[in-house]
Amino acid sequence: MDIRSVAVIGGGTMGSGIAAACATADRDVILLDASQELAEKALGRVTAQAKDDAERARFRKRITIGSIDSDLPRLAQCDWICEAVIEDLAIKRDILAHVEKVRRDGSIVSTNTSGIPLRAI
Repeated sequence: MDIRSVAVIGGGTMGSGIAAACATADRDVILLDASQELAEKALGRVTAQAKDDAERARFRKRITIGSIDSDLPRLAQCDWICEAVIEDLAIKRDILAHVEKVRRDGSIVSTNTSGIPLRAI
């Protein structure tokens, strides 16, 4: 599958890094966080990772932001949806349940976790 569009849910350290890597690979990215304000801060973390002005411009071109509450339906247009929210099992399960309702058939859904066993999620 050729992944052309990516959604990253959660704009912390890991989520912003994933969004930056995808934009660097010339993929369109939707970066969602709990609120528009947090999404804007996440975009700031992404652009702070840019090595130069050209990469900052690429990030601005490739990454759009939004909030989980308002913009989750936009995930229907994404090839890959990467959940990267806080390490809390209940929150991850809730997010993934909502993702399942809006994602399109054939899209890839993954989670980013360092301590929660995947079988628990």
